[in-house]
Amino acid sequence: MTLLTDNEMLSILTNSLQASQKACETQLNLSKWEGKRVERKIDGDVVAKYNSVRGKTRTTKELVSKKSEPTYGAAMRASRAIYDFWVASTTEWIGRGRRALNGVKFLEVSTKVEELVGQLDSAVDALVAEWPAIVERQREELGALFDEAQYPTAEEIRGEFSATIKYMPIAPADAIALDLDEEAMAKFQASAEAHIREAIAISVGDVYKRLKEPLAKMVATLRDPSATFKDTLTANITDVCDAMPTLNMFGDARLDALATELRELCNFEQDDVRSPAWRSKVGGYTNHVRGEDAKVKRQAVADQGKAILDKIGSII
Repeated sequence: MTLLTDNEMLSILTNSLQASQKACETQLNLSKWEGKRVERKIDGDVVAKYNSVRGKTRTTKELVSKKSEPTYGAAMRASRAIYDFWVASTTEWIGRGRRALNGVKFLEVSTKVEELVGQLDSAVDALVAEWPAIVERQREELGALFDEAQYPTAEEIRGEFSATIKYMPIAPADAIALDLDEEAMAKFQASAEAHIREAIAISVGDVYKRLKEPLAKMVATLRDPSATFKDTLTANITDVCDAMPTLNMFGDARLDALATELRELCNFEQDDVRSPAWRSKVGGYTNHVRGEDAKVKRQAVADQGKAILDKIGSII
């Protein structure tokens, strides 16, 4: 898929070939204790009881429930919050597990990550303090299925939760300092420049996908006369538009234009396009005229959204 023409890419690289001035690479290492285990012995019992083929069943035992054990649930949510914020603040990048962060947002994002890591540490402290009692409750609840060997100690559970994030510069092609002859250096720099171009295309493509997915959902929902929806129908789109100054770090003008167009599209009262069935359910507008108005408005927004969706589709 071609996101940027050579001229568009050259324009972007002319402004940000010194890649570290525009963005940096970031990598999150996150670990947590998943309180579930696959019970192969129970699978064997199921096979024997029902005379089925081994491998056709998979029995998962919940060692600790996030719902019934609030401190464990809090630690898991704190871990997830770090990941969600990191993903929301960055774009896809080349290389497994690496993402791109707008350099202007480095201090803001790194400070927030530190705050979230602190919240994780506090949640894990509370979990460690209650861990012996939690394990005992599982002994009672699981009965013969309880296996103490499957549970870490209080100090071990602390080590199961961690979060570290690295920030690394993106070296531009002309910053290579290898001791090579002229021909080899030219070849190496060409390869490095191609790598940067591919990475930027991945980053830009990620932003297009973030616009496309919620927009496609909104269009499909509005085209279904019986579909109901929550207020997040447009919020999922406008949230990406609001984040555009952060996400569009390589300056694709088409993304900025799409964000403006989508903000205008989403600037409508959602109750004005809800179905008559929903209105009847909540005791809202139910007369035929008002229902027809909603139907017309609903179709108009869906058609405009489809036109923008097609425009994005022509790019990615």
